[in-house]
Amino acid sequence: MKKSLTVLEDLQTEKKLIFNLEELHNFFISLGFKIGKPQNNPTELTLGLQKDFLFGYVIFFGFGQQSIDIWNDCSYRIPPLEKKDAKEMVAQPIASKILLDQYKNLTPPNVETLYKAIDVLSKLSTQQECIEKLLLEEIYTDNNDLYINNGSLELVSKGSSNG
Repeated sequence: MKKSLTVLEDLQTEKKLIFNLEELHNFFISLGFKIGKPQNNPTELTLGLQKDFLFGYVIFFGFGQQSIDIWNDCSYRIPPLEKKDAKEMVAQPIASKILLDQYKNLTPPNVETLYKAIDVLSKLSTQQECIEKLLLEEIYTDNNDLYINNGSLELVSKGSSNG
């Protein structure tokens, strides 16, 4: 986690506030994530961390950005989180009843890997205040790893009174 905080500090020295996946490659690697998509026909997931003016940081999870945008099928929790919170987050969306088991030809997500990713975001939220929003859109799991195929980071502007 210390290395990822150092990478965040480096990003803060740049003049911009919004970064795309290509620009965040080292940051995601420092968090223990891989870039790309595994070859096992995986289930698409979305995970994020966002600063809310009332609650502070909020972590959200859903089965793909479309299910979140169209059906608002996602779960939210206020960090810090424990493993039981991560389990509840993954099980709460309606789509989890279908997609946590094998659905058609999709490989179900590795829930232990998801719990670890949620834990990473929870720790990140308690160790820094510069993130406005961290969005991991097209994410996938295989047996051991979480892969990010699309993601972005928005930093709080210097001098902002947000949070």
